[in-house]
Amino acid sequence: VLFCVLSLVRWCRRSDPVRQAARRQAGAANNAIQKLHRLRNQRRADAKTFKPELAEILRLFIGDRYNRVSTSLTAQDCRGLLLENGQDSEAAERFGAILQTCEESRFAANAGDAVAIDPEEIKDLLKQLSKKSRK
Repeated sequence: VLFCVLSLVRWCRRSDPVRQAARRQAGAANNAIQKLHRLRNQRRADAKTFKPELAEILRLFIGDRYNRVSTSLTAQDCRGLLLENGQDSEAAERFGAILQTCEESRFAANAGDAVAIDPEEIKDLLKQLSKKSRK
């Protein structure tokens, strides 16, 4: 009987939407960084899909962090959300520029190829944005 009661309590706590959103927001940066590492390792094998997949990772980060639907976010939306939530304007602009470059390479064949994207810079930027959000 005790096992059933404990299981029911645990299930209720796990299915609470507020707790799920808080858990998703807290882990947004770590999830994005893990996906970025996987993408970086895969980069050599599939260079054509690197930037579109990177754009998806960045959108997921913003969507999870600020409880938005990530698939509908544009670079300008992300920049605006970051600035609205008190992020450093330079970091928000850099995030928006990286995402814009990724989007351009997706829709125009060679549009984003001139700009090199450093995964380590993105990792540092994600950490900076997540630390700033916690304060």
